[in-house]
Amino acid sequence: MNEQYVYNCYKFILKSNIPLSFLPKCNENFFMSDCIIDLSCHNEKTFDNEKIYCTKNNKDYIIESPLTSYVIDVENNRIKAYYKNKNELESTLYNLPFSILAHNCKDILLHASSIECNKKIIAFCADKGVGKTTFVSHLTKFTNVFSDDTLYLTRTNNIISCFSNSMPLKMNFSTFKSLSNEDNIFVTAKESLQGKKFIESRCLNLGFGNISGIFNLKCIFFLRRVRNKIGIEVKNIDNELQKKSLLLNNVVGISYLLPEHVKNILNSSLFIYIIQNIPFKYLDICDDLFCIHQCSEKFYYYILNEVV
Repeated sequence: MNEQYVYNCYKFILKSNIPLSFLPKCNENFFMSDCIIDLSCHNEKTFDNEKIYCTKNNKDYIIESPLTSYVIDVENNRIKAYYKNKNELESTLYNLPFSILAHNCKDILLHASSIECNKKIIAFCADKGVGKTTFVSHLTKFTNVFSDDTLYLTRTNNIISCFSNSMPLKMNFSTFKSLSNEDNIFVTAKESLQGKKFIESRCLNLGFGNISGIFNLKCIFFLRRVRNKIGIEVKNIDNELQKKSLLLNNVVGISYLLPEHVKNILNSSLFIYIIQNIPFKYLDICDDLFCIHQCSEKFYYYILNEVV
């Protein structure tokens, strides 16, 4: 009989036929969860597309990719993964496949890093390379990381509950050096597909929040790097169309989702509730790592006094 590995992943219990790195092993008390995903991984490739493509075949969603391909049975919460490289599997599994599962649950998987303050979640969205992980990493001198790269959102009555997959922080060498002088940690860490390294928070003495319990989304900041700027600046975002555009563009895999997905997300009660009830703010930050380090404490106290 094949061995089964059981993990916590976002709001789901993930049962896999192969061991997965980084995810926390599931506590037996959670085995009765209704949100159980069966993952079947096969060390072979069935698709050879040069680009990522998502389609639908009857009840199954198919993600064809030059990396790892997936067949997702949303009705029965089953994922089949076809891969040649396990690193590619673990770098893609928690993104687009779970964004499709989230859509089926009327939830949203957001491309965001986040911190936790008193069971309140502060999310940070940004274009690629702006520095979400860098900024969040420096904030963890004062509070806990909750997620890096992805944040799962669901609605519980009038609360937007947040879930993490507890993956390590993905960072480049310059970000790592701004946090640690132990180069051997970076050199020996597992590499991501983007050429960054997976750095576990404990290696940097950073706090990583407990993912059990209900965490309330309190605010979403949209980071922008500004050249020659000194310090940071917060600006409110009040225009509803602008908020819709920003939120939609930060849904994980939005450019690959089917048109019906996009339409359903825009019209979903969760999307509308976030737009109407969660503050959106621009966070303009300087273009210098040392300056970001200097500003992190000031921003943390801004969060405590003005947001949480």
